[in-house]
Amino acid sequence: VRSYCRNGGNVLVSGSNIGTDLWDRVYPLPPASTYQAEAQKFAKEVLGYRWLTNYAERSGKVNAVHVKNMDMGHLTGPIGFCQIPNDRIYCVETPDGLLPDSDKATTFLRYANTGIPAGICNEGDGYRSVSIGFPVEVIRDENDRTALMKAIMDYFNNGK
Repeated sequence: VRSYCRNGGNVLVSGSNIGTDLWDRVYPLPPASTYQAEAQKFAKEVLGYRWLTNYAERSGKVNAVHVKNMDMGHLTGPIGFCQIPNDRIYCVETPDGLLPDSDKATTFLRYANTGIPAGICNEGDGYRSVSIGFPVEVIRDENDRTALMKAIMDYFNNGK
């Protein structure tokens, strides 16, 4: 992925444990310290984020934050995602809170109740990355999911 980005490729990463898996011990096993250190370095240097918490929100909602180079105009209200078990799609009980880790990284989503950053956009050297602390596929409303993906794709394309 590092090589892909060096060659101008943009990256979207989303998931409920994209920070927790790298910084915290999810399972009661000893951490592989070399792997963990390299993975953290990759998240910071390539993706532009670092982990804050794995208990970032309980309401299942995020709000868009308007930032330079990303048009979030179609996202006018809170974006809901599945956080409660249901029979339609899996849920995200503990979404990750992420922080920007460079002056080229910016928060573009915040959890509604806590204000903790949920999404980070990053201006890499010749590429862009977006990292979100919950999976985009669990966004409840199709229009919100489409609007968010459009904003991300426009952000990627405007960087070229």
